[in-house]
Amino acid sequence: MEGMRQIATAYYERASEEEKESAEEFFRKLDVNGDGRVSLLELKRSVGSWLSTETVFKQLDENGDGTLDFYEVLAVYYIVNKVNLHVCNGCLGLLVGPYFSCLLCLGKSPDTFDLCCNCYRRGTVAHEHSSKYLLDHHSLLAVLRSKEAEKSRQGKKEMEELREIARAHYRAGSQEVKNLAFEFFKTMDTNGDGRVDLSEFLTFMRQDGYSQMHSPYFFNELDHDGNGALDFYEDKWMLALDAFEVALSIGRISSTLCTIL
Repeated sequence: MEGMRQIATAYYERASEEEKESAEEFFRKLDVNGDGRVSLLELKRSVGSWLSTETVFKQLDENGDGTLDFYEVLAVYYIVNKVNLHVCNGCLGLLVGPYFSCLLCLGKSPDTFDLCCNCYRRGTVAHEHSSKYLLDHHSLLAVLRSKEAEKSRQGKKEMEELREIARAHYRAGSQEVKNLAFEFFKTMDTNGDGRVDLSEFLTFMRQDGYSQMHSPYFFNELDHDGNGALDFYEDKWMLALDAFEVALSIGRISSTLCTIL
């Protein structure tokens, strides 16, 4: 909690006058009787029940005098307005340092299962999932990164397959179809420089109703060579579409893309 207090104080000291007034008004609202201190009862009247437990109050009460002064309340203000802290499912204390989380319960807020290091060490808090799924945050981050990397690899594989579909569709098309493809490209290329940048792409997707593809992430997936623009140029296939870069088959496979993205 000491670290949390230091962060809250640092934010306050560097804040604008308007932000400082907001923090001071927050304190005044908690201080119902106007004595310049906030009791546990006053805290319970104004903030969420999880933040006004006796355990959390003792963590906030740095000098142990049974009340919170302005700088101790700053930590509450920071927690309420800046961060989304969890409470230990064992001792109900604020989790402001390293702690353990159930991998299977992630994303189920407010029903996540988290334990401080002391409660995890004791092993006395019952939970529906095996303790093997309780991971510290370093391990948890490694697992999540691994899953994200696998998802990215799968997405790239599927995008390559879609590029092949687009190539085949273009090559098998009539000259009229190829002309339509080029006109489609020129519609996006509003400045006529032969390239579609991110701004042009997003504007086109928004104005023409492709809201599910109005995304910088989707643009980057289409930008096969990573040069920051989508190209349409001649190669041995004569006006062949550069992979999937100008979304020739956008109407045919948009539902597939939505599934991937």
